Amino acid sequence: MSELHPELVPANLPAAGVWAKRLGTRHYLAGNENGVSVEVGGEGNFTPGELMKIALLTCQTLSADHRIARELGQDGQLTAVATAVKNDAEERYESFVVDIDAALAGLDENQLAKLRERVDVAIDRYCTVGHTVEHGAPVTTRLNGTPIA
Repeated sequence: MSELHPELVPANLPAAGVWAKRLGTRHYLAGNENGVSVEVGGEGNFTPGELMKIALLTCQTLSADHRIARELGQDGQLTAVATAVKNDAEERYESFVVDIDAALAGLDENQLAKLRERVDVAIDRYCTVGHTVEHGAPVTTRLNGTPIA
C-alpha cells in the first residue's frame, strides 16, 4: 500500500512533519520524512477519516502491544477495528470505538480483568493520538505562511 518516494520529501520539512502533494482533484500523495507515502482521496484510496481511525487504533494497539504480547506470545494474533459516529451536519466525528480482538481463550476472568487494566494503563500512558482526540488540540492552517483565520 505505501511506497517509498524519498525524492518527494520537501527539503524544508520540519522534524516529525508530514507532507502532501496534490495529484488531482481531491487526490493527494502524503508522506513522511523517510519517504514512505500513501495516496489519500481519489478512487480506491484511504480517506482522511479512515486514516484518522487507523491512527487511533494503531496508536492504542502499539501502546499496549507489549502487554498483550506477554499473554499471546510474540507471534500471537490480534485484530483491531475502529469505528466512529459521524455528525454529517457538522462534518466531524462525535465518538470513536476501538475493538481489539485477541486470542485470549486460555485466560480466566481474573487474568482477563488484569490484562484489561494493564492495556488501559498502557494506552493511557503512551497513546498520543488518543490523548489528542480526547482533549482536542488547536489547529493553525497557513496559506503561503500566513494564517487563514
